[in-house]
Amino acid sequence: MKGILIALFLVLTQQTVLAQTCKITNISHFNFGNYDVANPIPADSVGSITIACEKNTKVTIQLDRGLYGTFMKRAMKHAHFPDLLYYNIFVDPGRTIIWGDGSGGTESVNINVKAKNPITINIYGRIFPLQNVSVGPYSDTIIVIILP
Repeated sequence: MKGILIALFLVLTQQTVLAQTCKITNISHFNFGNYDVANPIPADSVGSITIACEKNTKVTIQLDRGLYGTFMKRAMKHAHFPDLLYYNIFVDPGRTIIWGDGSGGTESVNINVKAKNPITINIYGRIFPLQNVSVGPYSDTIIVIILP
């Protein structure tokens, strides 16, 4: 049985239009723990994003494709080897709706943020099962985009 240390890093960026009104104040990264390559059950984790605005604002939150360049099958890269560990990020706890930018079968998230009342929304991650990959740290970079 192989155990794999998993790290998923989210890099944050904001649209200039909202820079004066809204910002991401906190992000809780996924903690998948050790990945077992022989386990037929997906490895799931929950993270969160907290957004604060100076005035009442409706925002759209988009996630980019990550380093691998696709929404349908995002990938984390091993720190030292060419191995890729496939995963995805979802809008819903059932992990059926892929979080993206609204294109290619993905959805973005629309929320209303009240003035000076930060809101936290969950992000749902899943590593697909039965991937024969090397032991070690894996990571991806996802850009979070906030639009008016």
